[in-house]
Amino acid sequence: MKTSRKKIITLSLGILCIGLGILIFFHRPEKVTSNLKEEIPKATPILYDTLEKKAKSITVRPSTKAELKFISLRMKPAKSEGSNQYTRENRLLMGDDVERFSDSNVYLPTLNKPSKDWKEKLGHELLRFQGEGVKVALAHEQSYIEIVRGKGRYVELVVVNYINPTGGNRAYRALADSETGAIIDTWDRTEVEHKKPFIFTQH
Repeated sequence: MKTSRKKIITLSLGILCIGLGILIFFHRPEKVTSNLKEEIPKATPILYDTLEKKAKSITVRPSTKAELKFISLRMKPAKSEGSNQYTRENRLLMGDDVERFSDSNVYLPTLNKPSKDWKEKLGHELLRFQGEGVKVALAHEQSYIEIVRGKGRYVELVVVNYINPTGGNRAYRALADSETGAIIDTWDRTEVEHKKPFIFTQH
């Protein structure tokens, strides 16, 4: 009887040890996975797009680090919402009587409609008379509705940086039509001369 009791106790202890081992084994991967997730850096958002003319069409892609080195005019920090900023349709209002038209119940006739491919259309205008190899690094700062004489127009505030492989890079801020991509106004013009041509390398 004593021998059988010893066997039962030994067997019970063995089963308990195995159970504890299994429990420890299955808890370890969770801790390892958690540590790995913390080490993965968050993706940095791409703020600039490169517009390039290829076979009479405009391609839009994220700018490379090499291209961004030649930007002379950079984005301004986004404005924080304030009491003097009025919005409509998730766009800031600018122009005439913006406080009244911030009420969506007040009728506002509009001259255009936002287009999904406004960047491509803008690219056609920006690169239409440019030489071969010239690109544009474009940053979109803000979307507005411009109100003039009781009528609204959807517009985009952008930063335009020409990247010219033969030198003479120009840059400016511009308001562009959200439907046609047409340039409405420009300001903050800068020009930077590069004495030697440069070559882009992808990163």
